[in-house]
Amino acid sequence: MILMHDAPGSENWHLGFNYSDWAFQNAPFYFNDTLVFKYDPPSNTTFPHSVYLFPDRWSYLNCNLKRAKMIANATQGGGNGFEFALKRWRPYYFACCERNGFHCKVGGMRFMVVEWCHSSVGITKHLEIITKETSNILFTIHSVFFFTFVEKINV
Repeated sequence: MILMHDAPGSENWHLGFNYSDWAFQNAPFYFNDTLVFKYDPPSNTTFPHSVYLFPDRWSYLNCNLKRAKMIANATQGGGNGFEFALKRWRPYYFACCERNGFHCKVGGMRFMVVEWCHSSVGITKHLEIITKETSNILFTIHSVFFFTFVEKINV
């Protein structure tokens, strides 16, 4: 199942909205989910917006644009919006970096998304690995205890 999440819900991407809260309230996000960024194209009455992807948490927290990559320009959010699919297992750090990062730093236009395992197959496989590792550890502990006990009886 693939979900489409409008960022931020029914409102357009704009200054003064707490996108971190929106992301927290709409989590979890899964592999192959799609985020939709809708914003008005630049005009005399609206600020231009864009969507950038930061490479790491430090850049995101500091709104450091040096290594950020623009994934949607000021005109791509019009109409049905700009769609971004979560295609890699990693944290994603999004922000509007217009006005040299002012929208990110002061306007609250940033959020992060961490993907969760979507399929029951993935969860089952993960649990199998944990169970196998736990069984091996318990077997080792049991063996050490048993042989120590036997040695003490034979002494």
